[in-house]
Amino acid sequence: MSEATDSNQLLRYYRRYIGDPDRTVDVYAGFGLFFVGLVAGAVSVVVFLYSATLPAASSSSYAIREVAGVASAVGFPALLLGIVVLLPVDKRMLYVAAAGSVIDLVAVGLFVWAYPQDWNVTVPPDYSAQVIALYSVGIALVVAATGAALVAHRVERAVDETGEAEATEADAEETETVSDEQVRSDIDSALDDAELSWGGVSRTETRRLNLDTSAIDDIDSENLPDSGSRSRSPADSRCRCRRWRSCRGSAVASPCG
Repeated sequence: MSEATDSNQLLRYYRRYIGDPDRTVDVYAGFGLFFVGLVAGAVSVVVFLYSATLPAASSSSYAIREVAGVASAVGFPALLLGIVVLLPVDKRMLYVAAAGSVIDLVAVGLFVWAYPQDWNVTVPPDYSAQVIALYSVGIALVVAATGAALVAHRVERAVDETGEAEATEADAEETETVSDEQVRSDIDSALDDAELSWGGVSRTETRRLNLDTSAIDDIDSENLPDSGSRSRSPADSRCRCRRWRSCRGSAVASPCG
């Protein structure tokens, strides 16, 4: 299926704007009905405009208008049915659209049978009202199925996009959380191994000496002799020098000179 999708333009368009097709035949049938409906609608407009140039009461005018009516009546439900076939929706919608299309074909056949002698005339029988009512029932079924298919497809795509967005967001959050944890772990391990202080300056291993002065904090400094205000006499100096010599010996230099 992938090779066929890559080699066919219709399948590439389908895959881009709708999704991956379940069956190739659905893609061809859907696009076929859609383009047949478009062509039939364009033909009906051109033929009807051409019929306006013919004499109103001529047989050729009625025949041309009949062709225009049949083309438009067949083209519109074919276009809508092609949309339902293209969308990957519930099969019930396809069955409803197909039933409506069959009803429209029956109404078109009755139109061909009744037009122009028994169509919108003053002398009975006139089958225009019955044929239009039957065609309206069929086209209503086709329109309802097409609308339901479009809404269902839109809702399904919105749900898929929401799910993908949530999954992507969850993956991103998980990736971001793991990334943060890894970064934090790397930073912690790097700081444990680094010898850095504030400012990025290399830290020097030193020792700080803490003195315990609690034992001398209670000494009364007022009872100590005031060495700064005490005057020293020459006799005191000589006495100290003699005591220094007698204690240290002659080999030690005296502070007295």
